[in-house]
Formats: sequence, structure tokens, C-alpha cells
Amino acid sequence: MIDDEWGEFLAKEKFLIGVSIDGPEDIHNRYRVGRGGEPTWDKVMAGIEVLKKHNVEFNTLTVLHKHNADHPKELYQFLTREVGSHFLQFIPIVERVADKLPAHFLQLVGPEFRDGATVTEWSVGSEQYGRFLNGVFDQWVRKGYRTILHTNFRYHSGGVDGSKPRALHICRDLR
Repeated sequence: MIDDEWGEFLAKEKFLIGVSIDGPEDIHNRYRVGRGGEPTWDKVMAGIEVLKKHNVEFNTLTVLHKHNADHPKELYQFLTREVGSHFLQFIPIVERVADKLPAHFLQLVGPEFRDGATVTEWSVGSEQYGRFLNGVFDQWVRKGYRTILHTNFRYHSGGVDGSKPRALHICRDLR
């Protein structure tokens, strides 16, 4: 946990801290729990307050799942207004479980597993993720590009906010 001693050290050494927070309390605590299943939101928010108190630069890393990806405006406003984040990263969670595995195996499987797997019910769907990105992008534009967004937005929108483009897109003519 980040306390004042850590805050002073991080500020002195000019660290940039990544804070994992998935939204307001009810959304965050759905999956962000401690070892004993206890909610972590209060601890995360207390840590953020210490970072702010000591002027430690931080960004937010938000895992997108089935339950928060339908709320782009609310998440954007929460992270920028209440948390005070100026750099937002959104990470879509897509996990698969094996359809048939012996009980002593872990259930989650990687992309190399080819013997039958199902996407988990908590994973964000592709269309849901697309709608989320569109919604967050709309908020970003409406707020005048004051926040630095997800790396992909920076790459694909270079020039819109005064930065240099960082991606070249080549598409074949589909006519």
C-alpha cells in the first residue's frame, strides 16, 4: 500500500505510477478483490490521494470487462474528474476456458490451446469493445483533447491533438 513515506520517495525520484482501477466503487469491486475476496476500491482511492498529495505523476489502467464496457462516458468522467487521471489506458479482457480439462488443470487457456475453449462470461465482446472505444473517443473530443488516451488512439489520431502521426494505415481499394 502506498503511504506518505512511499509518496515522498516516489515524488523525489520522479516515478510515474500506473494505477489499476476499473471504475467507480461498484464496478471496480466486482473483480478487483483481495486474496480473501475483500473489496479493494477504498485502498486504491487512498493510494491515489497519497500520490496527489505528493504530486506524484500517475496514469490509470482500466481493465474492460462485460460489466464496465457499456459505460464509456461514465468511466471517462470518473477517471478524469474524480480520480484526476490525465493518461488513460483501457485494456480489454478476453479470456477463454477449456471446454474439457481434468480437474487438476487450470481452467484458463491461451490462444495456442486448440482442443475446444469458450470465451468467459466476464470477457468484453468485440462489438461491445468497439462501442466503448467510440464512446470514450467522443468524450475525449468533446473535452478538447485534454486527456491522453489509450495508446492506440494516440497512434491513430496523431495530428488531431497537435501530435505527430505515429501510424501508417494502408488499406486496399475495396471497390
